Amino acid sequence: MKGLLVKDLCLMATQKRFFILILGVGALLTFGGQDIIFVMGYMMMVFGLFSGSTISYDDMNHGMGFLMTLPVSRKQYVRSKYLFMFLMIAVSLVVSVLFSFLGSTVGTVMLPQDMVGTAIVISAVMAVLVSVFMVLIFKFGAEQARVVIAVLAGIGFFVAWIFQFIGEKMDGKLLINLNIANLSNEVVVLGCVGIAAFVILVTYIIAVKVMENKEF
Repeated sequence: MKGLLVKDLCLMATQKRFFILILGVGALLTFGGQDIIFVMGYMMMVFGLFSGSTISYDDMNHGMGFLMTLPVSRKQYVRSKYLFMFLMIAVSLVVSVLFSFLGSTVGTVMLPQDMVGTAIVISAVMAVLVSVFMVLIFKFGAEQARVVIAVLAGIGFFVAWIFQFIGEKMDGKLLINLNIANLSNEVVVLGCVGIAAFVILVTYIIAVKVMENKEF
């Protein structure tokens, strides 16, 4: 499995111009006074989605069939993609936090006191989104996965609009009042991490089953 991670890192090295461009955009947003939370989410999403796109690179020119002849199992292949995803999100997190520190030195961006909690929550959310994206790629392929994601995003916005509409009609009182405002930041962060870990585990199990049932 170590060889699979090295392969993805080498693939990342071939795309260095792309990542330099992304880092440049992140720096411009940071020193331009953009909210660091937005920059952090942007960096994590781009780096995280790249980990999912490596599956498409592996599948090009029947490359997946060749990889499966190597002494690695399909489960190890899926595991390597998830580990690579965590690595990419961690790298983007470190870079974005570094940008925030550098931005604060010139007075354009102030590092919030709750940066740690915010970073953990954003990392958890992005890891969930990328893990779902990878499952869709394993199941449908890169092109169809983008279509499915667009449909799911549309459904998500529609559901959010319905809840907002119901909330307005009921003067903000839904049938179940979670009363999140009364929860401490630590509880909210731990809750987000717990939910994210559960979703990621489920997507991992699904991805392994999909991969094991595939024919190359």
